[in-house]
Amino acid sequence: MNTSEATPPSWQHAAGVGAVILLGGLGYYYTKTYQTTIPATTKHEEEKPKKRITAASSKVEVEDRLYKPRKVTLTPVDGFPSTMDNYTALQSELDWLSSVIAARMQLHFDQDGPYSSIEEVDEPDLSNNSSPYSQLVKDYTLDNYERLMLILALAPHCRPQVLDFFFTRNSTYERSFTEFGGIRDSTSGGFIPTFETLLFIVAGDGLPRRLRLQEYLLQESILTESKIIIFGPSSSNEPKLTSAPLLIAEEYGAILLSGKPFQLESGPASPAKRLTTNFELDDLVLDPETQHQIDDIKYWLDHSSEVINGSHLTRIIKPGYRVLFHGPPGTGKTLAASLLSKSTGMGVYQIDLCRIDSKYIGDTEKNLDRVFNQAEGKNWILFFDEADILFGRRTDIKTSNDRHANEKVAYLLQKMERFTGVVILATNKKENIDEAFMHRFQATIEFKMPDKERRVQLWKKAFKGVRMEEGMDWEEIGRRFGVSGAVIQNVLRYSVLVGAREENGVVRRKDVLDGLEREFRKVGKTVEQVSKETLD
Repeated sequence: MNTSEATPPSWQHAAGVGAVILLGGLGYYYTKTYQTTIPATTKHEEEKPKKRITAASSKVEVEDRLYKPRKVTLTPVDGFPSTMDNYTALQSELDWLSSVIAARMQLHFDQDGPYSSIEEVDEPDLSNNSSPYSQLVKDYTLDNYERLMLILALAPHCRPQVLDFFFTRNSTYERSFTEFGGIRDSTSGGFIPTFETLLFIVAGDGLPRRLRLQEYLLQESILTESKIIIFGPSSSNEPKLTSAPLLIAEEYGAILLSGKPFQLESGPASPAKRLTTNFELDDLVLDPETQHQIDDIKYWLDHSSEVINGSHLTRIIKPGYRVLFHGPPGTGKTLAASLLSKSTGMGVYQIDLCRIDSKYIGDTEKNLDRVFNQAEGKNWILFFDEADILFGRRTDIKTSNDRHANEKVAYLLQKMERFTGVVILATNKKENIDEAFMHRFQATIEFKMPDKERRVQLWKKAFKGVRMEEGMDWEEIGRRFGVSGAVIQNVLRYSVLVGAREENGVVRRKDVLDGLEREFRKVGKTVEQVSKETLD
């Protein structure tokens, strides 16, 4: 097959092959008989790309770029005008993709047409567009090869018919063209592009150009390095590299297509729930040692790249950060994780381990894989509450169930070691966690029951702004009752409800004590018993 992007090679043996193509992008229909041959000599006319085509220019030279790890953050759009910007950007990029594919078909089948290379197809100007899509293109200086990879991965989600070009059949062999790559979706009937599809579009059948672009897009592009573009599994009997489906990571797909942030949870059956809080870091009341360790984690999350990047530490320190929170219920473990997320801009997802753990062999591992794979490369915190459900102590093997349980723990260790994000495990009882995990934590933080001083702070913070009867003595309440912050919140809820029923809306000391009585009754105790235990 010949292409006008390169001088035709010498041919010795030829066999005619017929093809019928409908080029919707260029608006014409043609029938072409072309020749496939075995080259008599090895002559490569095409070289690696000499153009670096960006949104700003089509004449900037290519540079061999090796990207350093970078965190790609996109800002969700807010409001109708910005949403329209998003639609406009996608529309223009899809029109451009359609024209580029049409140009590639014209060149591939040696058909007369307006283009001598796909680089002559003008890319859309996104300089005045404020959408997340344009933000990604401009902020990370995506060249046209990267832009084509990005819009090709998005096309099945927003305009699948643009890929109908690739349903063209080879009439001689009564099959699709191998060079088009792609997967035919058995459910929707659509075309799912693979990396082979991308290579065909950007490189045609020029081997040197193909190999250079293959290396560049796989290893040097920020889209693949940052896992914005990912590759799905390929069939076991197909080339692993080029037959893999070209996919957009879910969280980037969500914001690029709709302008709205991606949420890991996808329905009632999902094991992940995003945690949010209206509290601020100043609202967290902890003993000084615990607070200091929380501050250390926050500093690491904010400055780890500055501390480690560019030094020999990158060879020694493993990526990711793993923390164990342990202590009685209601002492602030979940709140601390939520506040770390809020103060650093990282999303935090609470993983429901009851939905992860399974009695069926292999299912627990698959469920964990799904969570960790979705979170990999993202700016997220994974928060495993009641972690001893899965991260408990291994036992001596006496039955197949024991072996299966130990295998799950070993698998978890492996996933934690390899995960490059932040993992927080929380448990009420540290002794239930397998010892093999301990040296893998960068920090183990104890959340203690608050002492008298901190209980008084918690009471005052909780009831700040609430209309109280005169003479309310929080010092006395804090001294007499050893309770956690969660209990204080429950008492607050009860007290303000009772106060709201009163004509003046004032919360009385009696309401607070009644609220405490209700809480203590849950664990089979009275106000007097708890007061005596605390004072003793």
